[in-house]
Amino acid sequence: MRLKFLILIIMLAAITGVVNGLSVNVKPENPVKGDLVTIYGTATPNQEVKIDISFVKTFNSDFTFYVKGIKIPNGKNSFTVNLYGCEYLNMKGRRQIIGFLYTPWIGLSKKAENGVASLTQSVLPGTYDVIIQGKFCKNPKLEVVASGYIKANENGEFSYSYDTSSLPIGDFVVHVDGISKTISLKPFKLKEKSRSWSLDPSSSTHVSVHTGAHADDDQSNGQSNGQSNGQSNGQSNGQSNELKPIQKVKAFSGIGLVKSKFFKGFKFFLLK
Repeated sequence: MRLKFLILIIMLAAITGVVNGLSVNVKPENPVKGDLVTIYGTATPNQEVKIDISFVKTFNSDFTFYVKGIKIPNGKNSFTVNLYGCEYLNMKGRRQIIGFLYTPWIGLSKKAENGVASLTQSVLPGTYDVIIQGKFCKNPKLEVVASGYIKANENGEFSYSYDTSSLPIGDFVVHVDGISKTISLKPFKLKEKSRSWSLDPSSSTHVSVHTGAHADDDQSNGQSNGQSNGQSNGQSNGQSNELKPIQKVKAFSGIGLVKSKFFKGFKFFLLK
């Protein structure tokens, strides 16, 4: 009976992410690349909580893996690379100062021991570019771990946010003091956009872009406006054949001025 109760407690802890009074949640639950993932929960008041975010990549042979724009939040942070199946691990990084200005590249190298090459580097808050290379490899596996520490407040609440822009598509693992959660990062998809164009003859070109249901409304409005304008223009042209001053219309910036009455005047000259 006690064994069943113990198994039930373990299952509940795995589902809710609660271990030894520590609870962990992640939002959004189904992030896409570029989302800001927030890891939050409760712990002992004023407890320092370690949070690891890791992912794994596999390759066929020697490789160069470039990670651009890694955003490191405030606090104590470190960056660890574990490489399996290679004789040498090379890693270099640079930190963004402002805009296109970066620090010089700083490189580290490590020879594998017992089939594993590991490098760990403490990093200051900021945005980094990192290049990882594996040399003399056979079916290598790369594990990258970003670690940070956050202190719970007086109520035991903590929150830690991580930008997923630099993470590769696929699974990554969030590990918080004995609790692990696997999150699937999906690719960012642009929504399909249908465009409607409108031209105002009395002014410069006007372009309106709409999505979803508004596009259908614009299409129907465009058809009705086109039919009514065509009918009214046809009636007015049929009633009068006399020449009118040349009108100038600005159309699709850069094409030039269109003399809309030129061909009507030329036709009138031939008939005369």
